[in-house]
Order: sequence, then structure tokens, then C-alpha cells
Amino acid sequence: MTALFFQALAAQLSCKGSQALSGRARRVHLLIAGTTFPQATRSCRAEVGIAYADGTAQRIELRSPGTWWPVEQDYLVDDYVFRMEEPHDPAVSVSWRVDLQTAAARATAPLRQPGMRGGKIPGGSAFVVSVETNSAKELKAIELHTRMYGVVLGWLGLTLERV
Repeated sequence: MTALFFQALAAQLSCKGSQALSGRARRVHLLIAGTTFPQATRSCRAEVGIAYADGTAQRIELRSPGTWWPVEQDYLVDDYVFRMEEPHDPAVSVSWRVDLQTAAARATAPLRQPGMRGGKIPGGSAFVVSVETNSAKELKAIELHTRMYGVVLGWLGLTLERV
């Protein structure tokens, strides 16, 4: 399934994109590329909402550095000024980056280690947000909601890991 949305929150109004879903899945994987200004570290940039057919929903905040990686560079991890944090929600992980110029996939675990120098990425890099879903429930829709002024966000793809 391909979902392609580009969002830019340039006013005090939020914007969102959604995709209808059906069936059941154990995980949803979103390919996202986005950036904002560095002063917003640890702030919620966007939110993923997963709606189930029974009317319940699951919400995930995307905030750096745990669940948001900038498109233009890897993080500089010095454990002094900047340290990595794991996602607040154990059902969420960001384990992969996909370089947009070469399509090379890179694990984020080595990039999270203290002493990593970060740096610019030629052509940019997207990140994969993996969200565990309630596999006993039918899916209805997924929504990506930009929450912060100045966010530029590209939702490049969506994969359902079926039950």
C-alpha cells in the first residue's frame, strides 16, 4: 500500500493526511521524511492515529530524538548537550533509516551510540516508524497529523504487517 502526503504547517492551523485501512495487522510501518528547526528538540512534531473498526483509536506522538529523525542529517550524540532517548511508548520503534539518494537502509541502533558524530546525508534520509497494533481488532484508518508550526513532513509509504 502506498500513501503519499506532503504537509507543511505554516500557520497556527494543523494539517493531516489519512488513509483508509481494512483487515488486521500486528504492526504498521510508516516511511516518513521530515524536518523542523533544531530548537524544537523533544517537542511533538506530528502524531500518528490508528483507528479501529470498533471506534477505538491508538495515538502515537512523533518527537525527536526518540521517534523523529531529521531528513537532512543524523544526530550528533555527545551525551552532554544531546543524548538519545528511547520512545516513550514501548509499542513504537524507529529502527531504520532509508537514504533517499541511494535507497540504502541503515539501522538506527549504531547511530544512537554516544560519540556518534552525525552529519549531513547527501540526498536526505527518511525514517521508518513501526507501531504495534491490536491484532485482534479490524483496522479502519490511519492518520498523520502535523502538530508543530514549521514542520515539513513527507509521508512516503505505509506497510501493514498482517496477522
